[in-house]
Amino acid sequence: MGNEPAFTLAETLITLGIVGIVAAMTMPSLVSNYRKKLTETKLKSTYSILLNAISSVSSESNIPFSRYYAATMHPDECPMDTFPLYDCANVLFKDFIKNNNVKILKEFDNNLSGWFNNYISNVNDDGEIISAVYHGKWFILANGCPVGIYNGVFYVITDNFSSHRKIKLIGGKNFFQFGTVVTTYEDIKKMPSGLVPLTQAELGRYSTREKLRSACKSHEIQDSVNKACTQLFINDGLKFADDYPIKF
Repeated sequence: MGNEPAFTLAETLITLGIVGIVAAMTMPSLVSNYRKKLTETKLKSTYSILLNAISSVSSESNIPFSRYYAATMHPDECPMDTFPLYDCANVLFKDFIKNNNVKILKEFDNNLSGWFNNYISNVNDDGEIISAVYHGKWFILANGCPVGIYNGVFYVITDNFSSHRKIKLIGGKNFFQFGTVVTTYEDIKKMPSGLVPLTQAELGRYSTREKLRSACKSHEIQDSVNKACTQLFINDGLKFADDYPIKF
């Protein structure tokens, strides 16, 4: 009984070392894949909720969700010539989201010092992010995604707002745009179907998947939200393919 084989201390330490090395090599990939899948699930759910909301609202004019809708249907709140961005966004929120009984966990007013500084860290980022967040109408869907309406399009953050950490917005990773800017009746005639972020001209320019993937990777389309990545996600069937170029 006392002569049964057993592991020596050296063999045990070597085995633990090998296990540790393998874990260190595979853990980042596992974490990245988990984050990627979680983001995909939330973004797909958000897209479906928003598309259903804007498709369920009908008006006498049949004007689709857009800044042009807000100015045409509610000229007192959203004058055609000045477009006060928060007021126009609030019109769209009321008509297409609130009146359509979309489940909202929380609604934010335009008191930027209250929520923006609590949750967003990259306050000095360029143009689009700051404008969209500062002047948009923001709310949180039941799936935990913060969504903003700005300039007649939806901006989606896939990270949850929480008090213990601030979010750094990165286009194509946790910050996405659904919809294109429509300000005139002529724009409506060229408006792509669904909630795609690229204009018809951009869709023609990036007509192949490889061109779109390259634009997503390089931020070739000059927009800090990285609309090409959102378009790629939609074109690939509301999922992040294995070769999606943004790392999670």
